[in-house]
Amino acid sequence: MGQEVFIFIGRSGVGKGTQIEFFKKYLAKKYPQKRVIVFAQGERLREFIKTPGYTAQLAKEIVHDKGLLLPEFIAVYNWADFFIDNVRGEENLILDGSPRKLREAELLDEALEFYNKKDVYVVWMRGSREWSTKLLLGRGRDDDTSENVKRRLDWFEKDVAETIKYFKKNKKYTVLEINAEQTKEEVHNEIVSKIEKRLIVRV
Repeated sequence: MGQEVFIFIGRSGVGKGTQIEFFKKYLAKKYPQKRVIVFAQGERLREFIKTPGYTAQLAKEIVHDKGLLLPEFIAVYNWADFFIDNVRGEENLILDGSPRKLREAELLDEALEFYNKKDVYVVWMRGSREWSTKLLLGRGRDDDTSENVKRRLDWFEKDVAETIKYFKKNKKYTVLEINAEQTKEEVHNEIVSKIEKRLIVRV
């Protein structure tokens, strides 16, 4: 395994964060010589909107109060800044919550080409809207109001679905469809199994 990139994508609430923690430990154990770095867009944005300043205030109104997606330039700035500070050329990279919109995906494609990261796996965690809604409303976060949850699931179907189509049409990406409506352990096992099969075929 060289410089693989793993993009975890799916509706809000399907358990991407949990699975990334499992997968990070798996990579660290299986390939101890390789660094594993994780960029979590949602976590980074939540920290950003807590900071003082006009931009953070506007971002908070969009994300927290309205439950909408931020414009691409902020999302791109977040992962570009992270890449500049953390990418050294010999690490495995995990992306959580990015890209979301099509234009962001196209810019990410350019960035991965710049960093010579050619082996990119999209872990598409598939779960129904009803299942995601139940999980989101049950986790107790302040921004998980019924209205905001509906908006986030709406923009997934409008924006993120187009990004997934882009990945599926682009030969640079290997899209792995994962059934998210299983136990955490079953989801993890399915992810690992499908990735390992792809790696064997590639070798």
